[in-house]
Amino acid sequence: MSKKFMVLALAAVSAAMFALPAVASAGEWENTTKSPFTVSNEGATPIVLTASNGDTVTCTGVSGAGTWSTNKHGTIPKGLDFTGCSAFGFSCSTSGSPAGTITTNALTFTTVYLNSGKTTPGITLKPNSGETFVSFNCFILPVTVHGSINGHIETGCTDSANVPLEFASTGTHGSVKWPYNTGNSAEPFDDLRVTKSGSTFTGSMDATGTVNFGGVTQDIHCV
Repeated sequence: MSKKFMVLALAAVSAAMFALPAVASAGEWENTTKSPFTVSNEGATPIVLTASNGDTVTCTGVSGAGTWSTNKHGTIPKGLDFTGCSAFGFSCSTSGSPAGTITTNALTFTTVYLNSGKTTPGITLKPNSGETFVSFNCFILPVTVHGSINGHIETGCTDSANVPLEFASTGTHGSVKWPYNTGNSAEPFDDLRVTKSGSTFTGSMDATGTVNFGGVTQDIHCV
């Protein structure tokens, strides 16, 4: 093969590679409408945070607001407010919040698929910076939650102005239902951890909520 032909062949291969979609896009669905949204919980279903040692924190409500920065990513800049929270027989709250209110740090979200067949769309929530999701106290007992958590879009890739979102355990404390993005066991996206009294345990959350886009139908694509 002549040097000239080899150079042309390499150029053609390089052009073809750059024409392919980015590998990261294979694990993310997209919302091309990108309207601002609010978050609330569904009815009287409690929100339950559990740790693998058996500890449980229960809340009665959640609220928050967020925006999209791209078709696949966004932020909840003021975090989520969990209300009516208690554990170990005491009310739980973050510093500076009313009794029973746990306010997370600022969060980011990424659209993901929760199975290898890309038929189960979801999101990954994690702190906007660092590893701390939230710190709070139940009476004098400090608790810190680290890492990220996966939520399931219950209606799949369906255009809607109100999207139901579910976070779930397997039924065992600290064991999550959807631990990985696209089913890749080498790439954990749900690694919630709960630290109490100097010991750290795996964590999980059971909760259902609604992402409300203010009456604007979102153009949601599974790609």
